[in-house]
Amino acid sequence: MKYFVLAALAAALLLTGSARAQSDAPADDNPVLITVNGEDVFVSDVIMLHESLPVQYRQLPMDTLYPQLINTLIDRKLIAAKAREQGLDSDAQAQRRIAFEMETILEEMYLARFVEDSLTDERLQAAYEGFLTTWGPDEQVRARHILLETVEEATAVIADLGDGADFEKLARAKSIGPTSVDGGDLGFFRREGDMLPAFAEAAFAMQPGEVSPTPVQTSFGWHVIRVEERKKAPPPEFTDVELDLRAQEAKTLVMELSGILREGATIESPTAPPEQ
Repeated sequence: MKYFVLAALAAALLLTGSARAQSDAPADDNPVLITVNGEDVFVSDVIMLHESLPVQYRQLPMDTLYPQLINTLIDRKLIAAKAREQGLDSDAQAQRRIAFEMETILEEMYLARFVEDSLTDERLQAAYEGFLTTWGPDEQVRARHILLETVEEATAVIADLGDGADFEKLARAKSIGPTSVDGGDLGFFRREGDMLPAFAEAAFAMQPGEVSPTPVQTSFGWHVIRVEERKKAPPPEFTDVELDLRAQEAKTLVMELSGILREGATIESPTAPPEQ
């Protein structure tokens, strides 16, 4: 679980580039927006608060959220100041939380920079080439069909085709499906995900030129199918899988780093785990 969390974190930071962009930004790129009792609120404060919001809120325009973000930061400054007046910044629980959050921040920043620096174009290209060696091409089928309401109608159409009737003409004349105007042409589709399972299973069991010997039932009705072509899909281009490769390689890099660091570490467990 630790590896998974670290890898997901590193991948997300790598893809957004937010950690390094903020930390490396010149001072002029982080101006003061407002001052609360002498304490400054910076642009970076608004950005970080915005990034902490749930996804549905982050999708709203910034000009819509900005007043609430500013008000939240003003309240935070004022309440934090009162907490310091009471010495809460020296409280043991506060110190533990601050130390914990500090390590979390350092972990995020280090992993983001480590992955960004380590994930070179050469490594990504090697990962892509490795992907191609294991990639199994998806077979695709192009088929036509005639959709009918009853099995009796579909059986009669199969008989007509056996007697030499033209499939496309029958599709235009009798099919109740939206592809009837195209002679029942469905184009190319994959075995999984594009068609209902019963239809796909029947189509992929046939060779080009063959007509389904019996009607095929789906939730739409009864189908008479003719396979036109079969082909192997070409492998995806690098750009099609780049994001997945980056996430995969980020996970691998973090796992490798964790293993190296653990090898040189002294790890002791003097106490039992805390009770739940």
